[in-house]
Amino acid sequence: MKLLMTRRSSLRKKSDKCVTAQGKYSGKYALTEIMVCGECGSAYRRQTWNILGRKCLVWRCVSRFDNGTRYCKQSPSLHENKLHKAILSAINEYYDCKDSIKELLKSNVEQAMAGVSLKETKEIQKRVREIDDARNDYITLIAAGTMDEEALDEQFQKFYTEEQELNSRLKALEENNSIDNNKRSRITQALQNIDSSSCELTEYNDMLVRKLIECIKVNSKTEITIIFKGGMEVIVPVEK
Repeated sequence: MKLLMTRRSSLRKKSDKCVTAQGKYSGKYALTEIMVCGECGSAYRRQTWNILGRKCLVWRCVSRFDNGTRYCKQSPSLHENKLHKAILSAINEYYDCKDSIKELLKSNVEQAMAGVSLKETKEIQKRVREIDDARNDYITLIAAGTMDEEALDEQFQKFYTEEQELNSRLKALEENNSIDNNKRSRITQALQNIDSSSCELTEYNDMLVRKLIECIKVNSKTEITIIFKGGMEVIVPVEK
């Protein structure tokens, strides 16, 4: 099992990994909501196979099931018991590394907080006020008849161009602030989840999967990538 402790730069990355081409299938199984095909991005859903009178539960790519190999050529079918075993192993590994994970998540929180440049925001707001004051000064010169109109038009155009650029940058900073606030909230919740859960698990649990895991990507019949809430990725082997 390989642990990849990564820092997400924004929530958009999470969406790229987890929103599927076919949409989500609502239901009582946690994996229905979070497991996607690594090849085509479609959701996986649970099916029952009947092999020589014996029922077997498997998870299959929706696109592969509905369209054959037209859009998705390599996605595997995974036996539910082997899939659950791999996920359970990853969750136990996650808790074994609890202290390291907490340090990583705290670092992510600090990084998210540092991502919002309050200094730059204040500097932009100050410059916008300076432009407004300068514009008013020029209007006063017009009223006094001491300013050439052609020169004034040129100066006003410079003010307008700079003001538009500043307002555009200010809007981008405000949007980043909204993203970072959401990110901090999610990481804080992940820390609370780690603190509130303990001991080694011996049985797969849908409720815990919903609580801890953000997305599962099926790479092959023998490998999945699990993305935990808070940003940690685990590459997990699946039994053949």
